[in-house]
Amino acid sequence: MTRLEQLRNIDIDDVLSMVGLARRPRMSVAEAFFMGLGVGLAGGAVATLMLTPFTGSETREKLLRAGEDLGRSVSNKMNEVKGSLSNRAGEVKGNLRSGQSSPELQQPEVRSSV
Repeated sequence: MTRLEQLRNIDIDDVLSMVGLARRPRMSVAEAFFMGLGVGLAGGAVATLMLTPFTGSETREKLLRAGEDLGRSVSNKMNEVKGSLSNRAGEVKGNLRSGQSSPELQQPEVRSSV
């Protein structure tokens, strides 16, 4: 291979690595999305706190109350779902013990028009 052919085959990454520089590999779409999401959330939070018409202690109190309300709401909903699943499991166990199947598990009757 002649010197001219060697020079033609050099790309920008080769030149950058020779001088001690290198390009960062491109971010994947997911990495870029989550990076943008994080920056947007942080920026939104800072802007919200800076532009709120309440004092710092009032804002902290409101945030604390909102967090507690959210926690109670999630806990109540989880207990509701847990109770519903527990009741349904009891029904299924009772049906299995008595030899009955749940209506949802029964095969539909197939009718032939022959």
